[in-house]
Amino acid sequence: MNKKRKKVILGLMGLYCLGSSSQVDAAPVTTAAELAATGGVVTVDTTSAMVGEAAMGIWNTGASGDFIYTASDVQINIVGYDLLQVPNLERTGIRSTGSDLTLGKTTLIWRNDSTNTASNFNIYGIKTYNSSTVTLGDESWIDIEGNTSDRLIGVYAGNNAATGPGSVVLGNETSVLVKNNGDGIAYGIQSVDGATTTVGDDLYVKASNGTGGARGLEVGLNQASLAIGSDATVVVDTTGRAQGLFAYDGVFTAQENLNVFVNSTAAGDQQSLGLSAQTNAEVYLNGATVVASQNGVAGVGHSIIASSGATIQ
Repeated sequence: MNKKRKKVILGLMGLYCLGSSSQVDAAPVTTAAELAATGGVVTVDTTSAMVGEAAMGIWNTGASGDFIYTASDVQINIVGYDLLQVPNLERTGIRSTGSDLTLGKTTLIWRNDSTNTASNFNIYGIKTYNSSTVTLGDESWIDIEGNTSDRLIGVYAGNNAATGPGSVVLGNETSVLVKNNGDGIAYGIQSVDGATTTVGDDLYVKASNGTGGARGLEVGLNQASLAIGSDATVVVDTTGRAQGLFAYDGVFTAQENLNVFVNSTAAGDQQSLGLSAQTNAEVYLNGATVVASQNGVAGVGHSIIASSGATIQ
């Protein structure tokens, strides 16, 4: 993918229109057969009906074995967070536990309801753990915008069960766009607690929000890993603390031509950090451009910081 596509994405964020020719009345989809019956299209509007599950779009529970659907592209449109469903304090667009989930080119567009109602939920575009792997094909697009006082995360791999951490595999030309209109934190990709995340070439990540701060990429805890291909671009823009990459007790590897641009309008030192490595983290770069700015002025922030036994090479 050339640089022209990345410029186009910057202009399109927030302009993608919801809609499809098919709709799933009962969410989430839990089998490949259900997804095939709709031609790969899942539409969920929680403002008109209660979904009744923490997973909103596709949920692979492992009960039927691996979930594999590559017959056509997958389109998931979600409106709202189903605020009536309590006490589940998280919402997920694509979720896998106990077995693997494999999709082809996938587009997930998720928006708050029309009133932009605030929530205190953790919002995940993709979430996996319990020794399961989520794999998406080339040119997949994760685009989430909402209002939460907690975390809004585009892609998450972690370890929440005794059987071990999960993993995520994303193809080439993946785009992850997250915007938190509340006072919580926005994350693009998070790989934590022993989990592994692998991304192909031409990754584009944009994380933005208000006072809570935003991180484009995060890897850490128990030697979690995050590896991305060549020509990746990470953009972070926030009124809170802006961090392009935050690594702690984990391993981050990027192939050639990583580009990181972060900007914060918050006052004070270390509000804009391009690459921050802490607590024995290992960061391996093969040529990178890192620009940290504050209030749009480059050089005011900190491009690279390593501390507490961390290494940036």
